[in-house]
Amino acid sequence: MTLKKLTDLTERDIARELLNFDIFADLTGEDLRDLVEKVEVIAPTEGEYLIHEGQASRSIYFIYRGKADVFKSVGTRRIKIASLSRGDFFGEIGIILHSAATATVRARRDLVVFTVSGDVLLDFMDRYSSIFYRIFKISTDRLSNNNLFQIRQMLEEIEFFYKRFINVQSIWHFLPTDLVVHALRGNMKAIETARREWLTVLFLDIRHYTIFAEMHDPDLVLEELNKMLGRFSTIISRHRGAVDKFTGDGLMAVFRRDSGKRANAANAIRASIDIMKELREINRDRARWLAEEFYIGIGIDSGEVMFGNVGVSGQVMNSTVIGDTVNVASRLANYERNNRIIVSQESHRLAKAELKNVEFSSKEEIVLPGRLNPVVVHRIDTSGTWDGELAIKRGKTK
Repeated sequence: MTLKKLTDLTERDIARELLNFDIFADLTGEDLRDLVEKVEVIAPTEGEYLIHEGQASRSIYFIYRGKADVFKSVGTRRIKIASLSRGDFFGEIGIILHSAATATVRARRDLVVFTVSGDVLLDFMDRYSSIFYRIFKISTDRLSNNNLFQIRQMLEEIEFFYKRFINVQSIWHFLPTDLVVHALRGNMKAIETARREWLTVLFLDIRHYTIFAEMHDPDLVLEELNKMLGRFSTIISRHRGAVDKFTGDGLMAVFRRDSGKRANAANAIRASIDIMKELREINRDRARWLAEEFYIGIGIDSGEVMFGNVGVSGQVMNSTVIGDTVNVASRLANYERNNRIIVSQESHRLAKAELKNVEFSSKEEIVLPGRLNPVVVHRIDTSGTWDGELAIKRGKTK
């Protein structure tokens, strides 16, 4: 295949075009810039093949201009089943399921595509569950919308993808992204094997939840809780974290998908600051209709943990993170007063170089309930009234 790389598009042009694809609608500006750096813009000549049915697909292609034809092999014949144009993409199924391509794609005149490697796509799916979900939905819809003759030829294939898509819809909201991807690929060993890993853990505790639940109907309690935790979870995802579990009156999140320990700790602290800003907006809205305010506490720690399954084999299993780092973060979240962020010495040590504009308190040694050894911590004070520049130094650094 002879592919011509184009250079007349600027990075800003590419970024703007990528946002036209629905699957990238949730990307932050930072992640969008990261994606643009990994994009190649190519122009295959008319009649050239980009993907061959039955062969491994190593890249995903997004059509910027022109058209491409899709073919299926039926016996000894090759039948055209679709034409793709601007806004369409292809090559994704083989990457998601780690399998051979299910169709052949051939370029037509004036085709120009953006292409990224499968590894890049998988990395972004790890960061954004919405990318995986939307890709899978579009792909299955594309298969199911073929005419009757084509559906007969691809009945087994459509059934396979449809069942996989239904499974994703059923379990997506109950399992971490990486577990869903491993399960779809049949890689159960990766799910069942416990492993050590260094990461940063963030615990969030909602204050006075018991009193709130006592004073209101359960349906209102559930609605308000889900609305608030949903907004906090979006912030965590934006900072490359993942919610490990909801605890009824809070949540636990892990930061492990970045380039190193320092970045993970910094992202957890950035997320906690943005969560406190979001809480301020939530309480502003509630004040308009004279509802009580919400208060939270956040604890952050970094260290080595074990990823594994906790429970009874064959009955109920829960994939989670355990270790002293988890326990410390949980106790820190409950230890502090309302609307405070408390950070362990290890998380502070890792993140301080990347967070020079964040004001931490001096280190302090505290004794946490249920723990023998004291813990050295730093605080980020968010109590009281502030003008949106939460805990940010003004014109000075330490």
